[in-house]
Amino acid sequence: DPNIVNLVLAIFEPIAIVYNKRLLPAEDVPKTHADFTRLLTAKADKYQKKVTTYDAEKSGVGFMLVNQDAKLDPAFWDLVKAMGARGASMQSSTGTMMERIASGENLIGYNVLGSYALARAKKDPSIGIVFTSDYNLVLSRLVFVARNAKNPNAGRLWVDYLLSKRGQTITSEQAELFSVRTDMTGKDSGVAFAKELGSAVKPIAVNNDLLLGLDQTRRLDFLKQWQTALGRK
Repeated sequence: DPNIVNLVLAIFEPIAIVYNKRLLPAEDVPKTHADFTRLLTAKADKYQKKVTTYDAEKSGVGFMLVNQDAKLDPAFWDLVKAMGARGASMQSSTGTMMERIASGENLIGYNVLGSYALARAKKDPSIGIVFTSDYNLVLSRLVFVARNAKNPNAGRLWVDYLLSKRGQTITSEQAELFSVRTDMTGKDSGVAFAKELGSAVKPIAVNNDLLLGLDQTRRLDFLKQWQTALGRK
């Protein structure tokens, strides 16, 4: 974008499966996407109306995540069909999903923003979080300085601070957003997360491919496939 002077990756945020630890037995906790599909298929009665995820039609983040899922996982549409068969509740925000899971209205949530889940888990022991071992999407949190900013130098100083050890420590410890610095290796760092999951970590590349999802024809075709798989059209 010609209006942007600096564009940098400031933080990365893993996507999670979140569940209610009080109500979901340990043996039901999925470790992979295939596990989740099998769970929803094998225990249909238990999980009927108990699953929640983003509404891909109403949420831009939700649309992007399932679009990436479909590219990475040949069996993804089987999971969508399983969620549809269980009458999954579609939401436009992670906050709403977290509330429903915490209350027990839903037992498990798919494609939940990790920072929200980690923050909630700190104060609510009923919240369980899974980062999937087959592949795990990671969102980028970007920061930029606009070319026509009134104080671009102040903007650059802010970016420098955000990327400093102090800035990255604050965002990771207080906002539950993983540090991108390679010299930070604590539990709240991207280095530690990548070491734990290895090749399963799949950052969503910030490039022109993301713009393909904005093409109206492509978007409508994908959403039609999404609704069909859910059994709603």
